[in-house]
Amino acid sequence: MLNKDAEGIKYIVEKEGREFLLKIFYKTSLSNIENIFSLQQRLQELNKLENKQIPKVTEIDPHYDPPYMVVEFIHGISLANLKTHNPEKLTEDFIRLVAIQIVNTAISLHQHQLTLSQLALTNIMINDNDEVIILSSAITWEERDEREEMFSIALVLAQALSQHNFYKTLYSQERLTTQKFEYIYGVSVPLNKILAECLHRNILQRYRSLDDLLNALINLPPVSECEIWTEPEKAIPDNIEDRSKKDIPKTRIELPFWILIALIIVTVVMLLTTNIFSVLFGGKGEKLTYSSWLMPNTESDTVNNSVPIAELPREKPTQTTYGELKTGTPAPREDFRKQPSVPKITTVIPPPTAP
Repeated sequence: MLNKDAEGIKYIVEKEGREFLLKIFYKTSLSNIENIFSLQQRLQELNKLENKQIPKVTEIDPHYDPPYMVVEFIHGISLANLKTHNPEKLTEDFIRLVAIQIVNTAISLHQHQLTLSQLALTNIMINDNDEVIILSSAITWEERDEREEMFSIALVLAQALSQHNFYKTLYSQERLTTQKFEYIYGVSVPLNKILAECLHRNILQRYRSLDDLLNALINLPPVSECEIWTEPEKAIPDNIEDRSKKDIPKTRIELPFWILIALIIVTVVMLLTTNIFSVLFGGKGEKLTYSSWLMPNTESDTVNNSVPIAELPREKPTQTTYGELKTGTPAPREDFRKQPSVPKITTVIPPPTAP
């Protein structure tokens, strides 16, 4: 096994003394009808393609489970490896030649409805003759505006030319679609202008077609006759820790803020405890007086205090509708259930009288 990418696994195979690259696609490429159709169209168009910057396809089978593709094996090194291990080779003169070859390849691919939407430093190879070879992982089958195509090409060229430690972040698609392109340090001003026009956030401000971009690259003056941009990129500092320290807000007392809070509190207290509103907006001659909101009247408090019931004055009798007097205290009532005692009557018999 050679390596693997997002599409499948790559193997080096040999047939009749020649080396080939066998790429077996993942089964996820057959997950839905759209992916199946896109893969079939892509492999069929690659099989028809005749371009020295694209590895020649010798065998494909999009209907096999899993689908596979066999292409010529390319001996060379990618731009990503050159950027890491041999950055001195990535001079402006060399990148200009690379850019012209990539744009020519993109024009040829558009005739077959193929695009370089997945172009990156990892899938651009440089063979032993310093010629550009674009791997199939950078190619997709889709209808795409040429101005979007030149954005992808210029993005890779900017990453290859930049000497900044964070070139991938500084010249990423997410950042350049929202922020203005910054000129690259150590690169000629004419080439910087071409990259800036290709990477413009507004698609209407870019070159109209890939042919216009190709003509601009071919007509560039020699590097020795160009002005070199000497201002380094300042979008991202070299030391992330220094940037984090600078971003920490200073903790200090905000005097105007607290003065405003104090004035609001004083105003609310004045409105609740005084007649300042009447003094300011009422009739003339009003004097500032304090209300009893904070200092209640002591006389009213003594009236409202609770007094024992025994000390309360008795209420006078009142006359009811029945004409009876009714006092505040109920009169005791006689219990009629109790029978009154009957006194014993003793019978006295008078003595008989004599005749």
